[in-house]
Amino acid sequence: MDIQRICHSNLITSPAWPEIKIQVEPSLTFIGAQQITIYKVAAAEVFVFVEADAQRKIQRQLIVQFEHFLPHTDPTTYRYNYTTPHTVNLNGETYKTDLRVVPVAAFGVPDPESDVAQVNQFIESQGYTRLTQNIEQVVVKRIMKELGEDRRHEILWIYREPFNPPTLLFTNEDEGFMVSAEQRSLLADFEARAIRSFAML
Repeated sequence: MDIQRICHSNLITSPAWPEIKIQVEPSLTFIGAQQITIYKVAAAEVFVFVEADAQRKIQRQLIVQFEHFLPHTDPTTYRYNYTTPHTVNLNGETYKTDLRVVPVAAFGVPDPESDVAQVNQFIESQGYTRLTQNIEQVVVKRIMKELGEDRRHEILWIYREPFNPPTLLFTNEDEGFMVSAEQRSLLADFEARAIRSFAML
């Protein structure tokens, strides 16, 4: 199936689920879009933006993902339900959000049918070195919204950067970070960059 949504000059236009336009900041380069099937139960259109160094090693990464469960799945079981209490207001709409600092070793080898594995493969096919290579930990900001009364569709942003300070005692925002003032300042700066990486039009 062809990509239903388009990206031109870093502007994603989605005609439905949701009907929206998303402008990604110019410092992030659009390297392509792909349509994937996730664990045979969901499908997604994934748009990949990166900032890379001269050796094409990714320094920052933004994924914009439009996802839905496939028709054969049980609608009473397969629905999106994010439990994070954290929210952010974007262009008058409320979205759920979370923040994690994750040791790269914790990722392990992703399942080939996962969205992570398929996006990583796509990034490498475009000649880039993944952000998670040769670093100890990564900081991840997700922004997401369940769509429709049945919550069978979602839109998801995943923004990632390397995180260099020593590993945090807690890596889940819901549990609470135990960090130094310097680390807390770095996390605040990271969240600001994540929010600035795109705008809703």
